[in-house]
Amino acid sequence: IHKVLYVDFTPDFADYNITAIISGVENASRVRKYFPAVYGTKIGKLSIAFFDRATDTLDEAFDRFAKNHDTVLRADVIEYPYLTADSANIKPAPKSIVMYHDKLSFSVLDRSIIFGETLNAEDFLKTEDNSGITGITYLKTPDFWHIGLQSVSVSVKFADGTEKTVAAKLNIYQGKNIVTLPVGTDKTSIGGQMFAPGSTAVMVAGADRLDMKRTGRSYYVALNLDENIIYGVVKTEGEEAAFVSDDEPPVFESVPNLYAQVGGSVNYLDGVVASDNNGDPDITVDLSEVNPGKVGRYKVNYTATDIGGNTATASTYISLSNSNPSTVLANADRVLASITNNSMTQYDKARAIYNWVIGHVSYVGGSAHDSVIDGANTAFNRGRGDCFIYYSASEILLTRAGIRNMRVKRLGGSSEHYWNIVNVGDGWYHFDTTPYSGGAPRVRFMFSESQAQAYSRQYTYLYYGYDHSLYPTVNWN
Repeated sequence: IHKVLYVDFTPDFADYNITAIISGVENASRVRKYFPAVYGTKIGKLSIAFFDRATDTLDEAFDRFAKNHDTVLRADVIEYPYLTADSANIKPAPKSIVMYHDKLSFSVLDRSIIFGETLNAEDFLKTEDNSGITGITYLKTPDFWHIGLQSVSVSVKFADGTEKTVAAKLNIYQGKNIVTLPVGTDKTSIGGQMFAPGSTAVMVAGADRLDMKRTGRSYYVALNLDENIIYGVVKTEGEEAAFVSDDEPPVFESVPNLYAQVGGSVNYLDGVVASDNNGDPDITVDLSEVNPGKVGRYKVNYTATDIGGNTATASTYISLSNSNPSTVLANADRVLASITNNSMTQYDKARAIYNWVIGHVSYVGGSAHDSVIDGANTAFNRGRGDCFIYYSASEILLTRAGIRNMRVKRLGGSSEHYWNIVNVGDGWYHFDTTPYSGGAPRVRFMFSESQAQAYSRQYTYLYYGYDHSLYPTVNWN
């Protein structure tokens, strides 16, 4: 939508610079006093036409102008002062005239509905600005009882008294707004065709909220029907008794580490998977230990509840940093792409990660220990740091590779020490990429608990001392 200005030039303007006129009109601060009709209006395109006062009347000039601009819908003639050749000034000259009109843009919409729904005439038009439209009506009301495709004619009336007829298509599908299904229906089998048989309707929202294990529930869903969004309701009915006799609790299959920026949005269910013998359990999240406004590492607790009321719990940690973790995670993905492939087992991937970390990071003491994201970033970009840097790089790579892992912090001893424990499918083992001097073995990959304790006895007292109650049991052998 834009304003088109028609300017009456006096003889004084025979050699006037048109660019200066355009600049002058677009500068609202200079023209607001003398051009109130256009002040505050963003002019996307400015068209200027000339006419000879001696031979043309204003109406004749506009008629000629309108023939070359078939989108002209309305025009007003207003007495205004004229612009002087000095573009820095606007001076009164009451005989000059400026004529403008609104160009109204609209598009025609083809519509699809389910049998039983109706539409108004304006539903077939999309307007950017309807200030020039005084009415939108059907030439003939569509037959909303007709299943299939039909043509619809809509009349659009404008403020200047003109009228335009446009044609659209209406497709009506046999269907219903409410679909009632028995308890226990597999929700992956619920699709848009249930609402509009024979159509290509696709469910685009609401499927994740369906709980087909409970009776007497109603859920709204959104469907894409031939590029039109329609809405329906899924209702559940039947007895829950067949599902209630269940004493087997759910099982958490995946609870990955989480990373986010302080104050950023977080999907705490990202990657969290729980299964049950009677359908998908409900998962709730406990964030009582998380401070989203402060850098740190916080525990996140999950509870899965099945149809029989059985529960299972699991937890993970979210690491919040001042920097956006996306860059670090992208770097980790690039490393993994170069050292792993889909044919490798989790054990093979864990060993490849271990080898990469010990081969690309050198030990330097004194690193900060407040953010695993910053620690991994240091490892990827600087390639040096203390045990926290080694642990951080290992955690990010293991997590992105889909390998279960946890951070372990030494309890006791003469200094802090961080390392990982991992589970590649056969239980938990120690995973320590930090080097140790004094003749100790360099590689401590998949260390059992007995190996870790022997290491502590032989080389450094309590080197692998930790609070066992905080972690899953590490395999003895």
